Amino acid sequence: TLIRKSAEVKVEQGTISVSELMQAIHAEEAAKLAKSFHEIRYLLSVYSLRHTTNE
Repeated sequence: TLIRKSAEVKVEQGTISVSELMQAIHAEEAAKLAKSFHEIRYLLSVYSLRHTTNE
C-alpha cells in the first residue's frame, strides 16, 4: 500500500528507522482490521434489524 511503500522508501533514504517502518506497517494493519471489524458490526446490525422487523 501507499503508506507502507512510502515508509520503505524513507528507510532506504535513511530518514526513518526500521523500527519506525514496523510501527507504520503495524498501524496500517490495525486500521485495516478496525475497518473490517466495523463492516462486520454494521452487517450484523442490518441483519438484526431485518430479523426484528421481519424484512
